[in-house]
Amino acid sequence: MEKKYFDRKEIKKFISSKLKNGTSKTDLLRQLDAEYYEKDLIIKILASTPRIELRKRYSIPNLLFGIIGILLILFRIFSHGFSIVGGGLILLSLILTIMIFNYEAYAYRLLAGVTLITTFQSISKFNGDNLLYVDLFLGVSVIALALFLGHKLFSNFGFLGPKKDNNGDVILG
Repeated sequence: MEKKYFDRKEIKKFISSKLKNGTSKTDLLRQLDAEYYEKDLIIKILASTPRIELRKRYSIPNLLFGIIGILLILFRIFSHGFSIVGGGLILLSLILTIMIFNYEAYAYRLLAGVTLITTFQSISKFNGDNLLYVDLFLGVSVIALALFLGHKLFSNFGFLGPKKDNNGDVILG
């Protein structure tokens, strides 16, 4: 059988369906590596896909996290206005929040970092009103949930990609 290139969305759907049927990630890697090029990308996709039981266990906190993220974005738009730099960060936060609903591994830590930056921006714009406390509460909630869920759902996925064991083999989770 000749190897071919793949569509990322198709592979993600295929991986999700196989994981729901109980196929291990190691078996999936062997199967996909035999059919497709770009083994490194396949490994990243496999490592960034949370196990089904983790998705079920953390589905409500993940939904709550996404809702708090959207509330924070709306709050910042209505309380601070929409500047070019702030607007760009808010747009990035919105994109990352949407990625959270799809369990994209990179989005969790990036959203924590962007929220930290925008929280410092909010503190610098403090003008004496009580809105800062709401902003800080929402911002700290998003940062804490992003780091917590990112660690729980993707414990074998580092900031730059899949983690490796002592032998240099990728840990798929």
